[in-house]
Amino acid sequence: PVDLGLLARQAVLAAGADAQAREVGLLAAPEADAVVLADADALALMLRNLIDNALRHTPDGGEVRVAARRLASGGVEVAVEDSGPGIAPSERQRVLDRFYRVSGAAGHGSGLGLAIVQAVARRHGAQVVVEASPTLGGARVAVQWPRALQSASFE
Repeated sequence: PVDLGLLARQAVLAAGADAQAREVGLLAAPEADAVVLADADALALMLRNLIDNALRHTPDGGEVRVAARRLASGGVEVAVEDSGPGIAPSERQRVLDRFYRVSGAAGHGSGLGLAIVQAVARRHGAQVVVEASPTLGGARVAVQWPRALQSASFE
């Protein structure tokens, strides 16, 4: 069992220095009881890639939020959203492809970060949803599992 909330807090702490260097606000907002059966190291790598990608595309002084929560459907998600320029609807699926970079995107990168996220998500029976952030105005990338573990199932 992997507690996505705890993993989100740890990932935010690990990325804190990078965010602070650019004066980007980095906040973890995890809820309790967002637990999945998974490889914790793989999910930590996935979260690092999501946060690194958000930080790379958020302007200095911007904001990145990491959240883990239960969904009304009974599933769970971990999501990273930013106040960057966002991703055009026509490119939201393509950014999950290896080596794909949004044309004209600022920053550096190889185009592998979100492809790694996609691979880890698929390996764990989850899906990646790329959309606009309703609160910060940039991109929101969520990894969603159809079912959460019930706490009684692993105690």
